[in-house]
Amino acid sequence: MTPTARCEGPASWPADAAAAESWAARWDAIMKCYQPAREPMLATTLDALEHLGLTGSVLDLGCGVGSIADRVLDRWPQARVTALDWDPVMLAICRARLGDRVAVVEADLAAPGWSAAVPGPVDAVITCAVLHMLDADRHAELLGDVAGLLRPGGVHVDVDEMPLLPSSPRLAATGSELSAAGVRARFAEGREDVPDWYSAVTADPATAPLLDLRARRFDGRQDGRSAGAGERIVALRAAGFFEAGVLARALDQAVVVALRCPGRQVGTTRSQVVRHVRAEIPAGVARAR
Repeated sequence: MTPTARCEGPASWPADAAAAESWAARWDAIMKCYQPAREPMLATTLDALEHLGLTGSVLDLGCGVGSIADRVLDRWPQARVTALDWDPVMLAICRARLGDRVAVVEADLAAPGWSAAVPGPVDAVITCAVLHMLDADRHAELLGDVAGLLRPGGVHVDVDEMPLLPSSPRLAATGSELSAAGVRARFAEGREDVPDWYSAVTADPATAPLLDLRARRFDGRQDGRSAGAGERIVALRAAGFFEAGVLARALDQAVVVALRCPGRQVGTTRSQVVRHVRAEIPAGVARAR
């Protein structure tokens, strides 16, 4: 299969929009256990878009079950929203719950060429708990693609795990350990976790084709190192964003917002972006996990 394509998956699962909403609600509840500040951070994200006047067209990048796309449409029903992911299970849920309110695109962010499938330009690109899955070089290259999709002056919002830099090792460790302890405590209460959710999905025979496709796409993949906010800001500036900064933080979760340079050609020299990031970030920091 090519790196980018329109998603057409089987229509037999989920059975209807109500079933899709149920699966999505269960998934969102799990994500809140991992990211207790998820809701206020997503609210801050939408507030920022409204304040900047960038609400006409939005790309939910790594959309999963469509959580951000759904929130955008609830707030701005006339917005043009594109939801992009590579997980066929997630995309089936997203399509079933949101229908023709969104343009659903199937594309692999880990592969070059994904952005060709996205109708642009767009006012805003939002990611939540996605970019930590990419290695540093691919992350830097992807930001060039994001800048190329945004209209001049458009905004990119990244909500993700962003540990403090290794230059503050005790503080970084404290933030990570407190976050991990909170996750353990929440799941110790017997709440559904990711393996439980996928076990429930697997129990429905109608999901077999989706799960088989998912396994072929993702088996053997490993997540990259989760870059800190400082590293991401360096990469954003190198990719053609003239303003970038942390808008909100809770332990090792953060919201980074960046504005694309108005009128400047961006997203065309990915190797330069990667070289710039490597030059700006000390080698010890770039290697630290």
